[in-house]
Amino acid sequence: MTILTKTYRLIKIVNNFEQINIGDSCYPELLKQIVEPPESFFLWGNKEILNQPALAIVGTRRCSAYGQEAAFKLASGLAQAGLIIVSGLARGIDEAAHKGALSVGGKTLGIVGSGLDRQSFYPQENFQLAQKIVENQGTVISEYPEGTPALPHHFPRRNRIISGLSLGVVVAEAKLKSGALITAEFALQQNREVFAIPGPIYHLNSQGPNLLIKNGAKLVSAVEDILEEFPEFKAQISSTPAQIQAMSELEKLILEALAEEPQTAEELAKKLNQPIPAVLTTLSLLELKGGITNNKSLYQIK
Repeated sequence: MTILTKTYRLIKIVNNFEQINIGDSCYPELLKQIVEPPESFFLWGNKEILNQPALAIVGTRRCSAYGQEAAFKLASGLAQAGLIIVSGLARGIDEAAHKGALSVGGKTLGIVGSGLDRQSFYPQENFQLAQKIVENQGTVISEYPEGTPALPHHFPRRNRIISGLSLGVVVAEAKLKSGALITAEFALQQNREVFAIPGPIYHLNSQGPNLLIKNGAKLVSAVEDILEEFPEFKAQISSTPAQIQAMSELEKLILEALAEEPQTAEELAKKLNQPIPAVLTTLSLLELKGGITNNKSLYQIK
């Protein structure tokens, strides 16, 4: 073996994915601090955000409309404050968190338990969301190489990375035996902050967050409850322009729809069951605020 071969660069490209090793300069410093950090992982997207302050939002795949809305709104508020939103790209709460960050032009980081290629990606219906994350300067990562299917034991291991990359973890909705509570447990072991969104006491999905609150997790009813623990970001959100903070319901609906895929005004009006003049007016306002762009009548998140 030649010296040249021995000194071959540590970051290598695998199709569209980079393999990041623990000795690389871009390897997340927070992740190095956990028990059993991954020796390497595969990255699709923007590696510049790996060492930026992040917060995780996790929860059940079978979430209620309440949980979905809470995750979406918290993610959008935290993203406006300058935090990277971390989640597992699963259905339900994870999906809502990623979309919430995208809805305000924020960056988000997804960790999956399968290969990153389209054929292996799990869940398949969120591959398009993963593409949107990457297109908006976010990142999707996995410990597993291309061609690796999603296996049950991959997900608990994946959860240690979700918490390991984050300053804290927010649990939105989760049963007592769930991956979200495993993530919260990892967070406690890693000396991260743990937050929980309360729910109805008789609802199975509320049992996890309510138990966490009972055991000392901070109750969350607004973005400010989280930012109190991170004063540097609270200052940032308080200085966010008022026109960004105060969005109409139609603006929120349009941004949520555009987080899924670029659409025309006519498509949005039909999808949201709104009159076209109202949609066009709202799209113009969102353009002025810098939240979206218009390319040949196709609107997309900036």
